Amino acid sequence: MKKITKRKEDEKIGNYLAKGRSSSQNDYLSSNQKSKSKKKKIAAFLLLLLFIAVIIFSYFSFYKGFDSFDDSKVSIMYAISNDIASGEENSVSISCNNGNNVEIDNVRLEISLPDNFIITSSEQATGESRKIIYWDMDKISAKSTEKVRIFGKFMGQVGEKITISGKLTYTPQNFNSNFQTENSADVYISSLPIKLTMDDKSSVANQTEEEFVFKYQNDSDRTFGKIEISLDAGTAFTLISSSLKVSKTENNIVYFEDTDFAAGQEKELTIKGIFNSNQDEEIIKVFLDALEENGTMIKYAEIDKELKIKKSDILIMQTINGEKEITANKGEELNYVVNFKNQSGEGLKNLVLEIYLNGNFDDSSIEAQDGTVNGNKIIWNADKIDKLASLENNEEGNVNFKVKVKDYFDIESDEDKNFTLESDASLSVEKYKNGSNTIKNALASDSLKTKINAFLYVEAKGFFNDDGRIENKGELPPEVGEETSYTVHLIARNFFNDTKNIRIAAKLADNVDFTGKYIDSNNKLLFQDPETSKEETSDNNVENSDKETTDNDENEDGTKENNGDNNKNNDSNDKITEEKIYYNTQTRELIWEIPEMKANDSVINSAKEIIFQIEAKPQKNDIGKTMELIDGVDTQAFDEFTGQDLDWQTDGINTLLEDDYSIGEEEAKVAASK
Repeated sequence: MKKITKRKEDEKIGNYLAKGRSSSQNDYLSSNQKSKSKKKKIAAFLLLLLFIAVIIFSYFSFYKGFDSFDDSKVSIMYAISNDIASGEENSVSISCNNGNNVEIDNVRLEISLPDNFIITSSEQATGESRKIIYWDMDKISAKSTEKVRIFGKFMGQVGEKITISGKLTYTPQNFNSNFQTENSADVYISSLPIKLTMDDKSSVANQTEEEFVFKYQNDSDRTFGKIEISLDAGTAFTLISSSLKVSKTENNIVYFEDTDFAAGQEKELTIKGIFNSNQDEEIIKVFLDALEENGTMIKYAEIDKELKIKKSDILIMQTINGEKEITANKGEELNYVVNFKNQSGEGLKNLVLEIYLNGNFDDSSIEAQDGTVNGNKIIWNADKIDKLASLENNEEGNVNFKVKVKDYFDIESDEDKNFTLESDASLSVEKYKNGSNTIKNALASDSLKTKINAFLYVEAKGFFNDDGRIENKGELPPEVGEETSYTVHLIARNFFNDTKNIRIAAKLADNVDFTGKYIDSNNKLLFQDPETSKEETSDNNVENSDKETTDNDENEDGTKENNGDNNKNNDSNDKITEEKIYYNTQTRELIWEIPEMKANDSVINSAKEIIFQIEAKPQKNDIGKTMELIDGVDTQAFDEFTGQDLDWQTDGINTLLEDDYSIGEEEAKVAASK
């Protein structure tokens, strides 16, 4: 038997074990590799799913985001200049922005305009209603802007805020509902069109007439139709006169008006007044308002100035006809009073008061109570006036005199116009006499200037036998029930000052009518149907023809004049721009309107004249008497020098026809019908 050794058995077993171990290990490795491969496939699959998810997410994020809508991306923006001059035209650019990726439809832009903005034009606006202007734009594309512009004028004071508001309504393309966006813009006024300045006066004498000058400059490129200047100088101030008319007085504030303030023009307001103050200082305030195109008055300038009050030791002041300042008429008698007062703190003795008269005074008419008249000079002294002999502190006295204005002025050239009267008063202390001379120490003085009104004289003349340009017909003497025609000449002569807005009205008597035939001031023979004339003119002129006149003083020549006052000015009410003639059947007046007449027309230049034909039809109660043809002639005009509305009345004419020498009393008295 074969012997198996242990060593060999061990080798066999070792080989066997090694062989078994190798096989098991290989199986294990093969299984592990398979597991790793499977995991890789799962990971790849998951990555693929993730990639697909990212793609899907990106797709939906991009495309769905492209179609989404955000109302915060719709806006209204404004572009307006920072330099806004009140009343000057500016443009406002308005941008409607759509920042979305979808268009917006049914778009309407509405802009609300404030009251102090006047729109002048707009680009492609759909319409305007009650200060709202709007545009219907149909649509605004995605990522787009639509712009519109409006042009207008902002009006206000420097620093004033003006707000423009806008509203945009629309429908996004991917919505069925409407959306709305609003925004506003504030505009601030940076400059004004009018400047107002005052003279450099810093102090005034108490209880003494002072003059103040205010200048106003139009720095714009437009004309203001109306200017209102208001003066507030406190209760201690009394207005005496002004270069502009006073329109009203309320709560101690005086209002002045001016018209036609042209571009680039500079004007002045001069006022005279007296402070009677117990204070050391007074404040004067002046405001200027201008009428803008929207019908509102806007305050464009103001002055606030402090004035020192200087107390006067001696006061002297003149008045005429009870007033500090008036306008005078030719031939008028003026009554002067000169008041004086001592407030020096001590008594005064041996005073002398003197008056010098310069201008068109009738020196021969001077009547001075207790005064000595020497040509144009009047002297009062202590011999006849007790208060001049001794005037204690706080005592006052007065003297008075009368003088007439000349009835005739020397006129030789165009420069002889705008006449004034001047009275210069002085109060002195008589020191001593040096021979025939009296040595005096002047204490106080006062000068008073008075403007003389224009004199526009209209003469009415009647003719039956005239120059033949208008042929008159009818019986002489005129017979009851029969028509007789006459021609009336109106001749207008203007003296002393330029006048304008002249309106001459010849009132026809009862049973007298206008035939329609007339010759104008250019010697043209014309015809006007009285009925047509009524339709075209009565509405505009009846009110004027019925205008009341007051305070008329009759002159020696039969005319009447209205001195008027600074509260009247037909220059601003009934402006006449062209010469015309018409008949008003409601008032039975033949009206002649003239825009202006130069000073001394008919002296330097020829007089103006018109001729018109009337037709008289006497009645039974006229038998044996002359018949009235023209009841009278009323003339109204505005005096450019004195600033007064003036009114004159002159006599009419009757059938006696004093200027037609071919007519006597027998031809003038009405006869019974044959």
